Amino acid sequence: MSAERCRDLPPACFAPVMATGIVARALNEAHAVTAGKALFVAAALLHVALLAGFAVKAVRYTDRLLAELRDPARAFGHFTLVAASGVLAARLGAGQVRVVSYGLLVLTGTGWVVIAAYVVAGLRREFRSALPHADGTWFLGVVGLQSIGIALVAVAPGPPRIAFALALWMVGVLLYVTTLAAVAWRLGRHRPGPQLLTPAYWLTMGAVAISTLCGTQVAVHTEALPGC
Repeated sequence: MSAERCRDLPPACFAPVMATGIVARALNEAHAVTAGKALFVAAALLHVALLAGFAVKAVRYTDRLLAELRDPARAFGHFTLVAASGVLAARLGAGQVRVVSYGLLVLTGTGWVVIAAYVVAGLRREFRSALPHADGTWFLGVVGLQSIGIALVAVAPGPPRIAFALALWMVGVLLYVTTLAAVAWRLGRHRPGPQLLTPAYWLTMGAVAISTLCGTQVAVHTEALPGC
């Protein structure tokens, strides 16, 4: 991947990894193990390639990356890095390469905190101008947060981590409600034209799906929580 292509990587460039990893997990649970493994390998290879490209962008085109993170219209796309890493970590958590899953788990947590800090700062600075542009990509913050909970349960399901995953799930649900209110307000007050009704709005349902999955994964381990 050339330096120019790394510079032009879109904020949501990790979305294919996220989607492929989710399909791979679904196939594995449907007992289509061979197809699931093939898609997982494809997702992992793509993730490595995109991480390398993202690293080049962060080092050589730092100003461009920071400009994206400071722009509420583009910053939410970077949460795909968090979600993609979380999906892969959850799959590797029960395997023989747990050290990789721990590394991915650290990446998901650190990435979400850093991106969220820029998003909050951007919204505080430009809330009135950003709110009329709220769209489906805003739900990626929820998707990223819930992916951390899923990965945490899969990689290190001890009592403290289960309690923390439960807290993440609850915060994610509250964040979903807040985001839904913002997007609904935008659609009611500033109706977008047909050209702006992009597939990003499907994330409204995707965020519900991953929140449900995170909740069920935590519920399986509730016996590890005090008083349960």
